Amino acid sequence: MKDGTLCFVLGSGPREQVLLGYKKGGFGAGKIDGFGGKVEPGETIAEAAARELLEESSIVAVAEQLEYVALLDFIFPCRPEWSQLVHAFVARQWTGTPAESDEMIPRWYALNEIPFAGMWGDSPYWLPLVLAGKRLRARIVFQEDNETVGQARLELLSPAEAAALAAGQSGCAAAYPPERDQLWKLRAIGDGLARRFGGGSDVCQIMTRLQEECGEVAQQVNRFQGSGIKREKMGEPSAAELAREIKHVLLNALQVARHYGVDQELSASIENSYQTLVKEGWIREEGHSD
Repeated sequence: MKDGTLCFVLGSGPREQVLLGYKKGGFGAGKIDGFGGKVEPGETIAEAAARELLEESSIVAVAEQLEYVALLDFIFPCRPEWSQLVHAFVARQWTGTPAESDEMIPRWYALNEIPFAGMWGDSPYWLPLVLAGKRLRARIVFQEDNETVGQARLELLSPAEAAALAAGQSGCAAAYPPERDQLWKLRAIGDGLARRFGGGSDVCQIMTRLQEECGEVAQQVNRFQGSGIKREKMGEPSAAELAREIKHVLLNALQVARHYGVDQELSASIENSYQTLVKEGWIREEGHSD
């Protein structure tokens, strides 16, 4: 799952305000949101947040001074490529004047006048809490229209828990400890299966073999049209490309399984596949593929 950032700039004055931006194009076009985007190679999460804020609004904030306020697990079962783990920050110390960019039109809003009707459907669930000084972790699952929230699970964090999250800003596996081991195993399975099948294999063939090991739950998830599993021929991918593709397929399948409440069964199947590949020698016990 890819990492993303969101940053909310707070203003001082007679009324408490937050700076939001109208997205002019691309993902989320036409919506009002905080400022953010993807994490570039070599960046920390906070550095990415500060860079995106500058690029989109001309506001300058020091990465180390941003407050880590929320870890948001956004799941789109019908558009798995949209799913991402978003790290949200608040900027209280900043310089500059908000200015329109190629991507965003910034505007100040009073905290009691936030335009939720023009924002993503998840915003009312968690943004008021964050702006009120809370720290939280949330898992948001969208319905088939990719707009309406189907499930929202929030967990308020203590100061110590929030600090631990902020200290682990090196990517989704490190920032979301409950999934760290499972995410690593997905990568290891991808590496092992890529070595087993070699060049010229397509993902459909690999998933067919994986289904034989994973059982009926994985088969059912595979039939779901929006699971993200690519059935077209991949040509002659390298082992690394195959490994990445398999990991993403498995991660998307796990997200869909969570949506339908069968993630425990699929998690057990993934564990069985991992152990099978270890026994066959495709994955070393210490956790690295040959």
